[in-house]
Amino acid sequence: MALIGWVCIALSNNVTLILIGKLFHGFSMGMCFVTLGASFNNAILFMVPSYTARLLPQLQRDDSSIPVDDNSASWIASVHGLTLFAGNLSLPLIMGHYGRKPASLVTNIVSLIGWVFIILSQDVTLILVGKLFQGFSMGMVTALPSIVIAEYTSPKNRALFTSIMIILMTLTTTLVHTTGSYFSWKLTALVCMFITCVGLFIIVITPESPSWLAEKGRYEDSKRVFYWLREKEEINELENIISVISKRIHKSTTSKGFLTDTKIKLLKNLNAIKLREGYMPILIMVHIYTFGHWCGSNSIVIYIQDVFTALTSPDTDINLQIVYTDIMGFCYNAIAVFVMRKCKRRFILSTFLNLNIFVLLATALYSYCKVNDMLPFDHPIIGIILIHLILFTFLVGIFPLTFALDGEIFSLEYRSFSAGITTLYFTIAISGVVKSFPYLKKSIGLHGTYLIYAGVCSYCSLFLLKFMPETKDKTLLDIENEFKNVTVASDDDSSLVQPIILHDTDTVTKLSL
Repeated sequence: MALIGWVCIALSNNVTLILIGKLFHGFSMGMCFVTLGASFNNAILFMVPSYTARLLPQLQRDDSSIPVDDNSASWIASVHGLTLFAGNLSLPLIMGHYGRKPASLVTNIVSLIGWVFIILSQDVTLILVGKLFQGFSMGMVTALPSIVIAEYTSPKNRALFTSIMIILMTLTTTLVHTTGSYFSWKLTALVCMFITCVGLFIIVITPESPSWLAEKGRYEDSKRVFYWLREKEEINELENIISVISKRIHKSTTSKGFLTDTKIKLLKNLNAIKLREGYMPILIMVHIYTFGHWCGSNSIVIYIQDVFTALTSPDTDINLQIVYTDIMGFCYNAIAVFVMRKCKRRFILSTFLNLNIFVLLATALYSYCKVNDMLPFDHPIIGIILIHLILFTFLVGIFPLTFALDGEIFSLEYRSFSAGITTLYFTIAISGVVKSFPYLKKSIGLHGTYLIYAGVCSYCSLFLLKFMPETKDKTLLDIENEFKNVTVASDDDSSLVQPIILHDTDTVTKLSL
């Protein structure tokens, strides 16, 4: 249990890592171990774009061993998008039918194959093949780590572990950026492969999710894993889950063959869209994903040179700003640990989302005045501050909140199906935002682009403030009951949760026959 905490303290060169180490001392080894595995798994999603950002400049040098032209470079940067959808569609099938652990294993193994292809590449073709494997892995890992954190960890510590996962992800991104800036792209790929191997090793020795085991009727295995993960005082949460699932299984019909059972399950999932606990979490995640994509962070991360040039000056040292942004990103994530630990979800929502909208409007106004020479005074530090305020609101509030909700609000019965839908939307939305930014900036300027972003984010903020329930420190069953409009326990006593309303599966069975 204390090993991770002592490692953080031993490696610390500032107060932040010491505090993180102290936090780890207070939790079970099981939860810390699972969080570490989910963190390495989640790093897959961010290693690929970080690596690509450092790969292309090296390949485009005159002395490159694999010279590339603009067309080849664009394919290397975007080809992983071709297999993202396949990963999105595979996630609910593997996660729902085989479990959370096999899904995590597949993401790491596929990513590992991609890094091997890149390391062994002697031409652009093998690099593209490697990126295709990585795209599939990225498509699967979009929602998986959040679900793992939500199902394995205690409700009172869920937000903290989510924030720690984001911190480790930021450290991984910084490591890739730094290695790629000073060493060859093959050595950088080797570092990425090592990180993936560490994650794979942790997942191999991690048990299956107790919630999934209970869903499959393996109640004794579920209890055994739960005791390894959590305190015995929290066993009421698992007993409630088992009670609900056992009644659901009792009402279900016997197996009628693979094709018939698959058809019944599909109809059941489609029927879930008509239920409030089915469609409302999907709508909430769609809106918070939309906010996260349109809050300005993607434009800064992917088009950092264009944004810094527009808001500062053409002679800004972009390489220095990238390193500085990574360092500050780690600091923002450290702040997020304590914000997610102490603050309610709706407080974070109302504070950081509205602050982000205000910063977007301020940035749009500053950019407009700068372009039209309407500023009485100007200095590059103003633009840098505005950029970091956008990153601050995103990394401290929006980003960790998205990860927390992604694992909390989906109904256990329809979790794989709901995660598949929202993950698919995530991929489509981020592609649209990334692709549209250069055209918007060229046609209506950075000020017009950020003004549109502010409008989209304002709508999403109003929707979320109206419909998103408070989920901090609540069990997954408490949250599900709240979506069903069932009276649930107070925040201080989750043991009084009412039984979940069961939906009759006989109707679904009859429809399939």
